[in-house]
Amino acid sequence: MITLYVVFSILLLFILGLYWFMPAIMPPTLPFGVRVPPDRSDAAVITGASRDYRVGVLVSGLLSLAIGWFCAQTISPILGGSGELILALVLLMLNYYSAHLRIKRVKARERWYEGVHQVIIADTEAHTQPGKPNKALLLLPVLLFVIMVVIAIVRYTALPAQVPTHFGLNGEPDRWSSRLTAVIMMPAIGACMTALLIWISLAVTRARQQIEPSNPQADIQYQRKVRQLMRNMILWIATFVNLTFLLVELNITLVLPTNTDNMSLLLLLSPTLLIIVLLAVMLYEIRKLRAHMPSLSSTGRTNEKYTAMNQAERVAARDDDRYWLAGMIYYNPEDPAVWVSKRFGIGYTINFGNLTAKIISVAFVVIIIAITVVPRLFK
Repeated sequence: MITLYVVFSILLLFILGLYWFMPAIMPPTLPFGVRVPPDRSDAAVITGASRDYRVGVLVSGLLSLAIGWFCAQTISPILGGSGELILALVLLMLNYYSAHLRIKRVKARERWYEGVHQVIIADTEAHTQPGKPNKALLLLPVLLFVIMVVIAIVRYTALPAQVPTHFGLNGEPDRWSSRLTAVIMMPAIGACMTALLIWISLAVTRARQQIEPSNPQADIQYQRKVRQLMRNMILWIATFVNLTFLLVELNITLVLPTNTDNMSLLLLLSPTLLIIVLLAVMLYEIRKLRAHMPSLSSTGRTNEKYTAMNQAERVAARDDDRYWLAGMIYYNPEDPAVWVSKRFGIGYTINFGNLTAKIISVAFVVIIIAITVVPRLFK
């Protein structure tokens, strides 16, 4: 059980590192999800909010780890591990929102957008020429799905009438299903997840690409490369998800042992570590891209270049904060875009004001419910 606590703690440390570095990889004109003109990107309130935010990340991490360790020792390792992770996520979100609200209030009080000509620049070629996906990455999750189907067919006649389909943390079965349900469950879920993730990987490259007016060419190049990274990352996640389903399928069809602690740990630890490594590589690649584009670096100053380019008129991206709840949730029924870039975080989010996006959200919920409920119905 203590091993499970260690897994949660490793995941927590990675999340803390991700939140620590997040402000450094976000656009300088979107500090903590607030849209600001380029000549305000190094305002004192932003610098102060960034400093206090990192102190908050450190305090949130130490407090969560301390409480988690105490609960693991006095109650149970599972409660300690899961509890510290949930507590940290809540504290980190509150810490982010504090910085977001602080900058937003100063922006409104000092009227940062007064006298600024607001424009929207979009790269239309991003939609018509999204680029070709990596064929090898596209085939990997499909290949793992095919292997699951083959295993289900080959092992079906060798299985007993009732097959264990869920295992406790000690590796012992605690739920049973019919032979037919057991062999088709993982391939069916894998097919849904594979189709959904591949579709998302292709869709994000066609998402709306809003360009920073202060240096549009550099921003276009940067965003196109980030989109390619995002597509590859989603395809890798699809591969890791199907790899996990394959291990479960091998476990259910009795190809792998079903009563060992090591198997339960493998099913939990392998996808967690793989996704952590994947996100770490993604973070590194984004920082490297920004390092080669100084005008987009959040650590560099944009004021001098911006002032030289706009001596007669201050030009900035449209102030669209009203469409973003806390800088995290986008709701704009008038915007036809389904996918938009996150304001804080890596990747894309959906426009909750769009009908297609609502259908996608419902699909995610249905899949989660299916994974949880369907095995119980057919046990």
